[in-house]
Amino acid sequence: MTQDQPEPSLEQAKESGERNPWLTIGIFGALGFEFVGFMIVGALVGTWIDRRWDTQPFGLIVTMLLMMLAVGWHIVMITRRLHRNGDPS
Repeated sequence: MTQDQPEPSLEQAKESGERNPWLTIGIFGALGFEFVGFMIVGALVGTWIDRRWDTQPFGLIVTMLLMMLAVGWHIVMITRRLHRNGDPS
């Protein structure tokens, strides 16, 4: 694309099969934030369980493993949706 040509609209990009690279970057950035969020929630819940029932470190370990599984499942679902539809919506 040259400088004097306008950006294609979203509909034109979908019709031609082009994917906006910024959309892909945004999706991967969002996945990173979700991963960190899941891990923080897992650590907080695991620490609370350990303090409540004096089970250190098993509550933390179990909740972190559960959160890792949840993140993995979430990433698989988003990846499937992207491959099926060709876009995140």
